[in-house]
Amino acid sequence: MKILHIMPILGVGGASRLLSELLPMLNKEMEASFLISRYVDKTFLPKLQNAGVSVRVMGNGVQDPFQVFKIIKELRNNYDVIHVHLFPMLYWVAIANLFVKRELVYTEHSTYNKRRNKWYLAPFERWAYSRYSKIISISNQTESNLKSWLNVAGDDKRFAVINNGVNLNEFKNCEHERVYPHTLIMVARFVPAKDQETVIKAMTLLGEDVNLIFVGDGEKIDVCKSLAKDLKVDGRVHFVGTQSDVPRWIGKADIGIQSSHWEGFGLTAVEMMAGGLPVVASDVEGVKQVVEGAGLLFPHGDYEKLADIVNKLLSDQSYYEMVKRRCIERSKMYDIKTMVDSYINVYKDVIQRSRK
Repeated sequence: MKILHIMPILGVGGASRLLSELLPMLNKEMEASFLISRYVDKTFLPKLQNAGVSVRVMGNGVQDPFQVFKIIKELRNNYDVIHVHLFPMLYWVAIANLFVKRELVYTEHSTYNKRRNKWYLAPFERWAYSRYSKIISISNQTESNLKSWLNVAGDDKRFAVINNGVNLNEFKNCEHERVYPHTLIMVARFVPAKDQETVIKAMTLLGEDVNLIFVGDGEKIDVCKSLAKDLKVDGRVHFVGTQSDVPRWIGKADIGIQSSHWEGFGLTAVEMMAGGLPVVASDVEGVKQVVEGAGLLFPHGDYEKLADIVNKLLSDQSYYEMVKRRCIERSKMYDIKTMVDSYINVYKDVIQRSRK
């Protein structure tokens, strides 16, 4: 099989990290290629190239509709399946497919996007999604929200759920090296979907021996740095930027935090659980289903409750160990090998149906 994955950018976000793990494993079973508009960050590029994955860059702006012509040219290369990720590639590939017919698969990565606030986009959204033979959601809630937006029947066979997966070996073998007496870590971009502000506010209610590490970069980082300074916790809140070796940073922490306004899945929550950390997460859809019953949840935006949970974990060793064990066990449900096998089965099914 020849499979082409198309995504707007290659950066350091969850989708980029996921594909940097997925495509090398797919490339062992088939010919997997990757097409993007542009780079935002090349952290994951060596992993893709070392695995023999062809990465091609169109060089256009993400929103540039003239990318359609380059996509049309790419579709002429006799791929068996075109697998698309994220907006606006959802639109551009759907339009390109009017001129060069290929079997299309789309992965929905989030429970929410701003397009759903604009009722006038609904007809075009329904048309765009209708061009895809299979629509994969990364969680049950992601699928439910998407079906509601598109107003499709609950038994529509084009829809399926494949949970994101993690290379468990990379995280369960990470070395634990404590830098501070107690350390919290949050691995996430500083974007509207994430809620680093609540974690910073919680630091005002935690002991002076508790430090917080933020791994990631993005548009909100300066606002968060200013907040930490205003609250006088900037000496204990550390912004280390984008890091390629996430397992090493997880190994420096005692507790993992996933604070969000909305999520599709919560990939970093699984990574932190696999790395042996008890995870505390916002009770928002997507990440809630991943963490609930293993790690601990706090009400969205409630920094006081978050601080209470952290203090309980740090003061009660037996409770800490119990939550930690539960999180390690939960992470085993999200082995990337299961995700890879599921996607291969989708490709085979799509190809088989197209030949009937």
